[in-house]
Amino acid sequence: MTGRYRAYPEYKDSGVEWLGEVPARWEVRKFKHCCFISEGQVDPEEKKYQEWPLIAPNHIESGTGRLLQIESAWDQGAISGKYLVYAGEIIYSKIRPALNKLCVSPEDCLCSADMYPVRVIAHLELRFLFYFMLSDLFVLRMTNESMRVAMPKVAQSRMGRRCIHHDREISSVS
Repeated sequence: MTGRYRAYPEYKDSGVEWLGEVPARWEVRKFKHCCFISEGQVDPEEKKYQEWPLIAPNHIESGTGRLLQIESAWDQGAISGKYLVYAGEIIYSKIRPALNKLCVSPEDCLCSADMYPVRVIAHLELRFLFYFMLSDLFVLRMTNESMRVAMPKVAQSRMGRRCIHHDREISSVS
């Protein structure tokens, strides 16, 4: 046993150079085959969205996934398009990915256009995805995928190329 985790009895090549070997029973899938990144924005100035919570990168603690505060779109003076997020979806900051800002939405809300609402769609547990996206491995890959120099940003098309390995046992670790 190394640290707090036991070694698996058997490993296999993941087929992904940067990932290396994974436990034999793990499935390796592309991010885009497990998750959906919502598209299309709503107007936060519309009466029905003004009182909705609006989550922005500054509301999330770096590297922990902890939501620090929630304010309404009205309280923040939101005027430009925002993404609609449903309770239980992951909100991931695409700006400056090295800051590693993401959280699970506690309720239906809006999020900044600088963030992606990520919905699990197939054979993946939300808790696993959340911790995978907080991992150093994911942060390093997303940081390397950043396309800008002045303000690093992860393009949605680049996220879809990443792989996720999954084991239900890991997602139940607290």
